[in-house]
Amino acid sequence: MAIAAKPVGASVNTGATYYPDNLWLLDEGTGTTLDDKGGGTTADMTIVGASVTWVADGTHGNILRAASGNTTSYAYADSALGATASILMVGLFRGNGSNPTAIFNPMGMASATLTGRYLTAQVATTGRWAVIADDNTNTPNTQFDSIDYHDGTVHMVAIKAQDDSLSISVDGGAWDTDLLTTTWDWASAGLGRVCLFGSIRGTVPSLQAMAPDASDGSYDAIAMWAYKDNWAAWDDAFIAGVYNSEDPWTAIGLTTAVKKLKLLAHPNAASATGVYGSVFEAPTGGALTGNKIGNFSGAAFEATLENNKAVLKVDVADFGGSALTTSSTPVAIARNTSYTTGVLPCTVIEE
Repeated sequence: MAIAAKPVGASVNTGATYYPDNLWLLDEGTGTTLDDKGGGTTADMTIVGASVTWVADGTHGNILRAASGNTTSYAYADSALGATASILMVGLFRGNGSNPTAIFNPMGMASATLTGRYLTAQVATTGRWAVIADDNTNTPNTQFDSIDYHDGTVHMVAIKAQDDSLSISVDGGAWDTDLLTTTWDWASAGLGRVCLFGSIRGTVPSLQAMAPDASDGSYDAIAMWAYKDNWAAWDDAFIAGVYNSEDPWTAIGLTTAVKKLKLLAHPNAASATGVYGSVFEAPTGGALTGNKIGNFSGAAFEATLENNKAVLKVDVADFGGSALTTSSTPVAIARNTSYTTGVLPCTVIEE
């Protein structure tokens, strides 16, 4: 199994069935701010220290990596997600190397002001994932998944908690649930801090870096998101739907924009079909065209006019124009059996 590649330059469909309240795509690739693109209370995270760095991954584009032996770096937001009764957190993570020699907390929440209140996803030395919560009773409640997932591939880890239970799911599998013998006091926990690659189990409310030991491989975060206060809806079918047969990106509402050449022609061309043509780079030095980029065929003008002009849109991939950007100014000639345009200026759009 393999998680689908993270879309590059994707936009977010806020009407998607599994669109989250908080969404950190971790696709910035530079800087120290992790933008929250979710639909709830905004909680942009900040990277602290130099051992959590941006990496250009061959499959998932920009990702965050915690270096081996990291003791100084993490990302966090001291911003309550607005949950009052339950929380569901999802992360896509990859361990690079053998099972960790010490427990590791890639994702969690904690109180920013109160001692010992936390909820975290943890990787054990067996490579299994666990969900752990404590409300300062010094007897943390733990629920383990039963499979070693520390195998060098990306896995989707989900944890959820409410006052009387903790649950964990990996790769959209059925929830493993622990019904707590002592009710966990969500309200007093005051979980106002969200954290990535940080330990939140200290005896004082503080952030401590928690990444693989020096003898372990690095650890990658591909993306992370959260839902709040909808426990009844978060059943096995829900988390399987989020996983979406290895494509959680579509499930949470990511759509990749398609680059297209846009040409405006005489209104008589509206609805014309069987259109073919040639596309050229922007002209220079008084020439009519620049170098030829490529040809297209099988296109059609739209029926609706724009500013009294007929509109033709062609995917840039159809004529070898993938290198074009929205700032490019190519020109093109289009024709069919009835019409031929002159050399017309074009724009490049994304939709």
